[in-house]
Amino acid sequence: MNKKSIIWLFVIIALFLVLRLVISYQTPHLNYEAYDTLRQLENIQSTGLPLYYDESSLDGRDKIVSPAYYYFLAFFDLFLDEKTVTKVIPNILAVLLILVVYKLSLLITQDENVSLITSFFSGMIPLFWVSTINSASVYIAVILLFLLSTYYLLRANKEPKYVFRLMIVLVLLTLTHAISFVISLGFLIYLALVKIYGFRESSREPEIILFFTLLVTWLNLILYKNAFLSQQSVFVWQNLPQALLTTTYGEVSLVSTFYSVGAITLILGLIGIYQGLFEKKRKSIALFSSFGLLFSALLAFRLIEIVLGLLFISFILIILSSFAIKNFVNKTNAFKFKYATNIFLVLLICLQILTFIPTLLVAQSVALDPPSSSDIEAYNWLGELNETVIVMTSPHEASAMSYYSKQSFVLDRNFMLIPDVNSVYFDATNIYADRFLTTALTRLDKYDVNYILFSEYTQRINEELRFVDDSCITLAFDSSIGNARVYSVNCRIGDRNRED
Repeated sequence: MNKKSIIWLFVIIALFLVLRLVISYQTPHLNYEAYDTLRQLENIQSTGLPLYYDESSLDGRDKIVSPAYYYFLAFFDLFLDEKTVTKVIPNILAVLLILVVYKLSLLITQDENVSLITSFFSGMIPLFWVSTINSASVYIAVILLFLLSTYYLLRANKEPKYVFRLMIVLVLLTLTHAISFVISLGFLIYLALVKIYGFRESSREPEIILFFTLLVTWLNLILYKNAFLSQQSVFVWQNLPQALLTTTYGEVSLVSTFYSVGAITLILGLIGIYQGLFEKKRKSIALFSSFGLLFSALLAFRLIEIVLGLLFISFILIILSSFAIKNFVNKTNAFKFKYATNIFLVLLICLQILTFIPTLLVAQSVALDPPSSSDIEAYNWLGELNETVIVMTSPHEASAMSYYSKQSFVLDRNFMLIPDVNSVYFDATNIYADRFLTTALTRLDKYDVNYILFSEYTQRINEELRFVDDSCITLAFDSSIGNARVYSVNCRIGDRNRED
């Protein structure tokens, strides 16, 4: 790796880090998804353990937590404030992916210029920007560990010193997310492709992959035993309510794939698969093709979250595209026109940048969609109450409300181990549309609700609470800086029936 390449790689990483931080810091708050991470950090800070039991959830309940990512962030939480930890550290991890993509591309192509271009493209994956820019998402760590594991596996074939590093990464991956089980299946498919295509077999690869498979199976059985035993039929879909299944595990169209992955990445990646498996038959291409095949099948059969599946496919295609770009460069080098290669690469970069600009605008709007200041004022008001209460709020903002107020909620977006989840989700989301007080009180009585949070987020769907009256459901808090309101529940359905 020459000095010029190091400088360019540093510039690329710095450029995307600055872009991500500028967008993230345009709002002082994090997206709703990040507040579950904040609650985990808070619990580690006070008890030394992740939030395995959530007292804020209705009646308290066990939570299934893969702890590695939260402990990693908690280390920085020792000497940085939580806002810096959750905004800066995940974005640093995100741009480190650019370095790993560069190393993988260099390993495959042996071309520093092509690897620099590929690493530059990896910083412009549309879905990755939209889903990770301001959410402290664990998906960043998962993708990073996955790519590191493939890099170390390819290097371990010839250099034994990488075996130990690979083992550490695989253990961390297993302790970070349940997707590690799927990744172990991808490695097994890779071994099958090695046999089918007659690639030279390594004595280390089967041993390492077998170890990883056994480790993943053992640890996931420990972490997810209760969920699997109690909810076997819905374990794969994380016990999601039926209303969310179609949006979380729905059908993926070609158009949505273009928008999520990027047109240039998708086309070049598919070309790289064809060239690497059917024309030049490269073992490294077989590794990434096996994962591309696996995640495509999981998406097709709706066995993986759309966002997570497309994120994996995006980075897999980025790596594979480097092989296609290298082959195109070799062909243009054969032209008599000496600037053909440079023109080709410049046009390719310009096309990628042009397709990335809309993504940047979308990412900016997504990053600017955290809880409003008015909603946070309502959360803080609930926290100032002298008693512990149960608050009815939409599942999407329950973690944010609990983080600020330390009050209990009926349902958040972690649905594992919740019995009769469809009924609870229906009540928590449809109560805001109820027209009659008796119907609303029936739902509120079921969960012993004391307050109803009517936030600006909820008002995007329901403009008013129609069942509010002068005695049973009364206004307890009205934000001074916005439209967020909190209503007090002063009676029960039995009391109301007696009045009638």
